[in-house]
Amino acid sequence: MADKKTRRREKRRAKDRAKSKEKAASGRARRKGGAAAMTVEKASNWPVHECYVSENWHDQGPRVHAILSRVRDDGRLAVALFEVDLMEEGVVSAQVELDWQVPMLQRAVVERSEALPMVTCVPDLIAKIVEEGARYGSDKGHAQASNLAEVSALFGDVRSEDCTYDILVGDTPPPPSKKKSGGVLESLKKAFVRR
Repeated sequence: MADKKTRRREKRRAKDRAKSKEKAASGRARRKGGAAAMTVEKASNWPVHECYVSENWHDQGPRVHAILSRVRDDGRLAVALFEVDLMEEGVVSAQVELDWQVPMLQRAVVERSEALPMVTCVPDLIAKIVEEGARYGSDKGHAQASNLAEVSALFGDVRSEDCTYDILVGDTPPPPSKKKSGGVLESLKKAFVRR
């Protein structure tokens, strides 16, 4: 009798485990289908959400982090994350994340702000930083992030040409040469010295 009860119990448990596995698999497929249905191309048409850049972006040749996010009508985000070396290498890394939530974006900003704080910015500034960095790095002979084109597709209608800021790449330019001023004081000195 005990064997019969044990076998029934095991049979019921096996049946429950099978149902549970099936349920979990269908949930994964549903979630995966939602994320798979989300593509960079589709996400590039969503409204821009928030954009961040390292606060030193305006210095001469800095290494900066830049983040552009777009929001779907249900609040899910598509996020492009860049690391750009404006001194030498250009776009060091680029990644796109689909189906993020706002706390995930905030965590990414905090992580990248540990070395240097990030500030909010307009999306065309990020597009220009990435474009100028990639151009400069390529000109210097450095390979750019392999997935740069895919990640940059998230810019969509954001155009770097709309950015009015200059992006300072490369080494610090030499200071301007000091010219002797031909001012009034110099003229007076020359006039009195001659007499």
